[in-house]
Amino acid sequence: MPRNTLFSRRAFLQAGSAAVLWTATRPAWAVDAQPPIPIFRETMLAEMQKRACLYFWECADPVTGLVLDRTNARAKDDRRVSSIAATGFGLSALCIADRHGFGKSSELKARAERTLEFFARRAFHQNGFFFHFLDMSTGERQFNCELSSIDTAWLLCGIIHA
Repeated sequence: MPRNTLFSRRAFLQAGSAAVLWTATRPAWAVDAQPPIPIFRETMLAEMQKRACLYFWECADPVTGLVLDRTNARAKDDRRVSSIAATGFGLSALCIADRHGFGKSSELKARAERTLEFFARRAFHQNGFFFHFLDMSTGERQFNCELSSIDTAWLLCGIIHA
């Protein structure tokens, strides 16, 4: 591709850099203080938090702690494929549920400990990286999937949070 093409990589990067610099150097507009969140919004947000935590509780295997990759809310779903990223989010959800009193603290802590124990002792990994999709009950690799640095990072965020 010729260097003087309008859509060359160099031209794109130069235009992008100029746009970022122009935006960053513009004076900021004064922002009025936000009014407090109305009561109904606080109630709605609390309900959404509770339901999100409940999702991660109900969609996790009680023995391994692995969380389903996806589920169907409208029909019976027999899939047993978990995602290590979803499991990382599930570990954080257990911490949030405990802090807000959405479940019994002893049950939430026991689930988190079982999940951590599963990854420490039973989950297959290579050089610290885990496979993206695992069978919920056994932890076996599914779909001949890849070792995922991104999903391992999401899992580790949940592990650190727990």
